[in-house]
Amino acid sequence: MPGYFAACQFSRFLFVSYGIRPPYKTVLDGEFIQAALDGQIMLKEQFPKIMQDEKSMPYVTKCIDEDLRKLGKKGAGALAISTSLPHLKCRHTGGFKPTNKCISLLIANNNPDHLCVGAQNEELRNYVHRKPGIPVLHIVGNTPVMEKPSKVSVTAATDKMIANTLPSKEEMKLIETIVPKKPEQATPVKKKKRKEPNPLSVKKSKKKSTTKSSEEIKENSQQPAEESKQTEKDQDAEPPKKKARGRSKVKKSQKTGSIAASESTSANAGDDQTQ
Repeated sequence: MPGYFAACQFSRFLFVSYGIRPPYKTVLDGEFIQAALDGQIMLKEQFPKIMQDEKSMPYVTKCIDEDLRKLGKKGAGALAISTSLPHLKCRHTGGFKPTNKCISLLIANNNPDHLCVGAQNEELRNYVHRKPGIPVLHIVGNTPVMEKPSKVSVTAATDKMIANTLPSKEEMKLIETIVPKKPEQATPVKKKKRKEPNPLSVKKSKKKSTTKSSEEIKENSQQPAEESKQTEKDQDAEPPKKKARGRSKVKKSQKTGSIAASESTSANAGDDQTQ
């Protein structure tokens, strides 16, 4: 049996999500009753404590009694317990059915009676796990255990909760009449972007070799020597520049003028002395 708080969480989940509330009705298969007998569990007295509700009771059907009766002496003790429990009305016609078939018909159509199932048969338990919102009990040793809600039950409960938050069809119609529809905007035409060339199809540009060959280095070293020789030849070939004759004539005339002036002054001085 799970802890008290875990059991409270399970019961709260079943009540909120699927409307299963106390007093709980739990239909038991023959193997569950036999396991309770072997574990010395008094179902009538201990079941209210197991389900944590005073009015909760275990139930069986006539089909379950018939399956235990077929076991003979092995099922005699379980049959005595089964016949003393309250019975539910079967939902099938045409005589007795196997226990698994009878219980599966009781919980069909979304479990309208909000039944719990106490089963030791693995095939029956696996079938019930595929149905959402049905609690399952089984006995481990001498302790009845309430199983956690199956994944199917949890997912169905979450989907139902989300659906309850959304507006109904009538509410949607009322919203459409109140809120005016926005005019549909024309979707802008997207211009096609220019595609870049595939880098694999483009040839890579070859890098120019920066290293010079030995022949180029020799040619570059010979060029300045040849240029210097050429300049020397050009200087030797040039004719000597002629001196400016005009300037020399001016200088000569200036000299002759100065000499004549000095002679005239000396002559005048001699005349003065003679006088």
